[in-house]
Amino acid sequence: MGSESPSCTVSQRILTDGRPVGYMVRDELGWSFLAGDETQEYVDDPANLALTSLTEMVAREPAIEPHLTAAVGTALVRTPTGFAVERGPEPTGSGEPAPGLHPEYPVATGVTALSPQWSVTLPHPMNRRLEDGSLVLWRPGVTAWLSLWNLRSGESPAACIERLSAQAPPHRFDVRRWRHGELQFVGYRVPEPTGPAAVPPLYGFAAGPTGYLAIAVYFDDEAALTEAGTILASAQSPAGADAGT
Repeated sequence: MGSESPSCTVSQRILTDGRPVGYMVRDELGWSFLAGDETQEYVDDPANLALTSLTEMVAREPAIEPHLTAAVGTALVRTPTGFAVERGPEPTGSGEPAPGLHPEYPVATGVTALSPQWSVTLPHPMNRRLEDGSLVLWRPGVTAWLSLWNLRSGESPAACIERLSAQAPPHRFDVRRWRHGELQFVGYRVPEPTGPAAVPPLYGFAAGPTGYLAIAVYFDDEAALTEAGTILASAQSPAGADAGT
């Protein structure tokens, strides 16, 4: 994330081997493109996937462009005559939103995929939307902004967390750092210059072999701090999820 053109996840079968796009799916944070002959073992290896811009992908494969406005949850497969919808967006329910949630936005609940490599688990149902390349999750009194980034060339997850920690504001407090498997975490709070009644938000990062997740959670009541911390601590990436603590 973070470029002027939205980013997407692309299989090395396309980028390196020159295969055409055979399968495209849109999740919460954008599009993923596969050749269509990858095995599950292949896509589970982060080295076989890369982030690039949608502009680059359209230049490489113009046939995908008409489909890029499809809704989150849409999957398309290549046919002899173009791309056909294999799966449409998931229904948002019976029309009755969870209490307090906005009825015109989709709802995320439980394990929520951010990309093929990352997910978080939500303690409570939240509305979701994409804004400026970030996934925004919110419910009354709590708003979380999440975005995914690449590691720097040759950077380890631990070095990434060290770098991000060093860039944090000097007046941060309640700093906590921990490790879960191959994932490295840091979280801290920063007083906001919006008056003495403002509740300091939680900022945090989770870094793993597939890149890192940045999260900022704003809440109206100090009691929601536990929920904010739970969302950050729940971050999972397949490369680190089964490695143990």
